[in-house]
Formats: sequence, structure tokens, C-alpha cells
Amino acid sequence: MACAEWTSLTELLKEEDEQASHLHPSACSPEARFSANHDGLSRGQVVQLLGLKGRAELNGACGRLLRFDANAGRWHLQLVAGLETIKVRPENVAEATEQDMSGTTETSDRLMFSPGGC
Repeated sequence: MACAEWTSLTELLKEEDEQASHLHPSACSPEARFSANHDGLSRGQVVQLLGLKGRAELNGACGRLLRFDANAGRWHLQLVAGLETIKVRPENVAEATEQDMSGTTETSDRLMFSPGGC
């Protein structure tokens, strides 16, 4: 019985970038749909959520940007406090500062969200 291989998200995104760099996508191709940078923000950057209405409980939480979906006009981001990945509009994220990050504490091998900071 073969074992499944685990590949980290960082490695998957790196492979995606390498594949995209070898192609010359047209404006309507799937490769053109996702971007690592948009409006001064970039993949891997830690941001704080703000102004969310549908998931207001996440306002103040932090996440790491994964990629920008140009068709949907939203960033895919992974919440720092868990494994959940959400999609948010660019106007609902702001670059997290060190002060924001001071609200995150590490307990029992998982990150816990503290209101008022990332």
C-alpha cells in the first residue's frame, strides 16, 4: 500500500508560480486568474481583517495572504488562528503591524486569536 505524500502549501504555491512563468497566459486563461500581488499587497504577507459584515466575528483577526483571484476580486487568505482559508475583498484587509501581532499567543501548539490584535 502506497503512502500519500504531503506537500506544504508554500511548496505548492512555488510550483504554481514556476509553471505560470513557463506559460504565456492570455487574459482569459485560468493561469491569468490568480496573482501573487495586488494593490500593494503580496502573497505571504500577514494582514488584519476589518470591515467584514458577513463574518463580523473575524474583524481584528489576522491571516496570511495566499493569492489574489482576479475574477472574483478577492484575496484567498489563511487565518493565523486556524486552518480555515477564506476569501475577502482587498478593502477588508490591512497590513498587520508588530503591535497587531502582539495579540496572538501560542498555546498548546496552536495559535489563539485575542481580540484587539493579530
